Amino acid sequence: MVAASMADLLDSRREDSCTIQRVQPSAAGALDRNEQYINVKTRVCCHLSVKTMSVPDGVGRYQVVNVFQVFLRPEVEIKQGDRLIVTKQGLTYVLTAGKAIRYGSHLEVTCQEVADV
Repeated sequence: MVAASMADLLDSRREDSCTIQRVQPSAAGALDRNEQYINVKTRVCCHLSVKTMSVPDGVGRYQVVNVFQVFLRPEVEIKQGDRLIVTKQGLTYVLTAGKAIRYGSHLEVTCQEVADV
């Protein structure tokens, strides 16, 4: 009961929101690169935190990888490879989920944002 109370308290302090998307497997069960993401859950309260930010150096085209942490309620299901579309203070971040770590009071997911610059 204490963990549920802590989860409720933490959730009440989260001001960001996200949509969880997952690739829908084909009829045969195999993943196809051309398949689309489908919404699994929308308007999920979360907290987005920056872990590391990349800075491009040099000349030309680069791929920048930024790493974020997303905190959610512990009962939310996130699978590695899910797409999280997080809105924080009017800005939108499209992230790919890594492995989620579940605690009694929250779920912590390390995510990447990859951008070509």
